[in-house]
Amino acid sequence: MKLRVRDIGEFGIIDKIISLIDGPETPYGMGDDCAFLDFGKEGIAVTTDMVAESTDIPPGMKPQEIGWYAVAINISDLASKGARPLAFFSSIAMLPETPVNFIDALYRGMRDCCSEYGCYIAGGDTSRGKELMISGTAIGRVRREDFIPRKGARVGDVIALTGELGLPALGLDILLGRKKKRCKRAIEALLMPKPRVKEGIYLAEKHLCTSSMDTSDGLASSLHQLAKASGVGMEIDFDLLPIAKEVKSYTHDDEELERFILYTGGEFELLLTMSNEKFEEASKKLNIKKIGIVKDAGINMKKDGAIKELKDKGYTHF
Repeated sequence: MKLRVRDIGEFGIIDKIISLIDGPETPYGMGDDCAFLDFGKEGIAVTTDMVAESTDIPPGMKPQEIGWYAVAINISDLASKGARPLAFFSSIAMLPETPVNFIDALYRGMRDCCSEYGCYIAGGDTSRGKELMISGTAIGRVRREDFIPRKGARVGDVIALTGELGLPALGLDILLGRKKKRCKRAIEALLMPKPRVKEGIYLAEKHLCTSSMDTSDGLASSLHQLAKASGVGMEIDFDLLPIAKEVKSYTHDDEELERFILYTGGEFELLLTMSNEKFEEASKKLNIKKIGIVKDAGINMKKDGAIKELKDKGYTHF
């Protein structure tokens, strides 16, 4: 029986692709949120991400919001490496019947997001497709010594997180009709994420982190990915997690709450590791919270006086 993509999943496919293309000329950052291309004193970080209508666009999402989202998810990868956004390229496939005013609004959203984070749309491509598909590529400036890799977490490091947890997951449940009461902040968090660019640049330039990535696949999955890159374990404390107040008020039980804050994805916070001393320095300037500690093995969560294994579960495409 032939092995299929669904049998090994998204991250299995990524590992296989890296094994096929990795070589002596492979840029630093292969398998990270961004690749780093060295040009002397300053290099560039490059990332690419896609938006597909059938898998990434929830009901009721406006074209301007789709455009913003397509840019933001790429810029978030730059933020996790401490790179300053420079340029964005957008390739789009669409049906011939697509209204022209849809494209107008879509690119206004892209332009607005680029403007918000100090970059510009530098080009792209158009093609015919069976559904809306947007492939974005973002380029940012960063010095080699400032680039924050996924690999680098050390046993004893603090695990820290920017922002709050659970709002995008709550927003998705509302748009899918699972929650009847509307919550504007949750819907906005899902449809128009705000990448942590300023935080990433500050952390990089001050050399405060040993590793970093964004949490777009969900906190649990991101913890597993970050731990794997460094060959360490991680333990988070449920009581330390910065859960949005709306999420607490909208949830009915612990299982639903854990799904919102750990496993759904769609969040674009920065997941960080750093020494306790560096955390104290960073927390004076940034809204970051300590959520755990780097261990030598295992990915666990402390809750209600017990320690349980944290499942490697989150958003994947396959």
